[in-house]
Amino acid sequence: MPEQVPRKRTVSRIPAMLLLVLVVVCSLPIAFELVRSLGSLVGDESRAGFGEVFLSTRRLTVLVRSILIASGISIIGVCMGIPLGRVLAGRLHGRARILAAMLISPIWFPATMVYAAGNLLRAPDTIVGGWLVSYSTSSADLRWVTIWVGYGVAVLGLAVWSAPLAAVLIASGLGVRSSLYDEMIALEPVGVIRRGWLWIRIHQSVLLRAWLLIAVIMFGSAVPMHLAQLDTWSIIIWRQLSELGPSQWGSVWLSSWPTVVVAGLGAWVLTRAVVRPQESSPSDDRGHSRQSLSKAVVALAVLVWVLGALVPLLAMVFTLDDLGSILQFWKIQGGAVQDSGLIAIGTGLITM
Repeated sequence: MPEQVPRKRTVSRIPAMLLLVLVVVCSLPIAFELVRSLGSLVGDESRAGFGEVFLSTRRLTVLVRSILIASGISIIGVCMGIPLGRVLAGRLHGRARILAAMLISPIWFPATMVYAAGNLLRAPDTIVGGWLVSYSTSSADLRWVTIWVGYGVAVLGLAVWSAPLAAVLIASGLGVRSSLYDEMIALEPVGVIRRGWLWIRIHQSVLLRAWLLIAVIMFGSAVPMHLAQLDTWSIIIWRQLSELGPSQWGSVWLSSWPTVVVAGLGAWVLTRAVVRPQESSPSDDRGHSRQSLSKAVVALAVLVWVLGALVPLLAMVFTLDDLGSILQFWKIQGGAVQDSGLIAIGTGLITM
């Protein structure tokens, strides 16, 4: 049998050049403001020195904690995105494809919605909230419980929100993988944990890309962590922006360099893995049929959707004192919703 020649995955140069031009044009105003703001640091006696900004114990603690939080959220989000990704990449027919697409609907909601729903469900007048307050106030040594529950709700909310993003990346990676390896794993006479570990090892490159993307996004996320009163590096930058005037934004740009570096490294790694022409791996097989889905995978995917879409919606509806407030909201904020939709459509068209 003749030896197979590795296939090359090539990238068209015209779209790549258009993307490069778009990135450069969009980056020029930021680069200009960066240089101008950093220039304003010269001669400013009130600015903090480089050592105070980056080498103080508190700042280093916040930076390390921010990286760990982003990494942890990304791990949970990828774990939740695995069943969603397998459903999206699985063997679907007819209406099942529409239902599978609905599984990524939590990404349409604000990133704070799951966190807000979690806080509503643990309010003092609920069963869970009442028990939590009673338990945490039973002793002075248990006051930390409610605080850490708030942290956990914020982390879980961001992980649930990011799961559809991870699912899309995982599904795109599984779409070029031969299902033969998955079928062989399913036939192995081993336990569920061992079988899952084998599956992770086979698809580790896809999972690592999904983890990296979510970690970069979460490193720059601020709102849920701010509401949970958990300081991260993004919150420090946000606080500086609100406290300092435009003439003092040079220190803000100085503090934001870790975010810029993390985003740049993440973009570089993802670009090398996705855009760069490379040889297809031995497990790539576009001609092989997609793997059929087990009931357990579908059930886990539906569970993630319930946590990210159904639970927040029901929590919001059942805590409304007057259903007429929904109509009132559309009368008052309808223009803002329309503007948000137009911005989303425009952003989507540009990024396509």
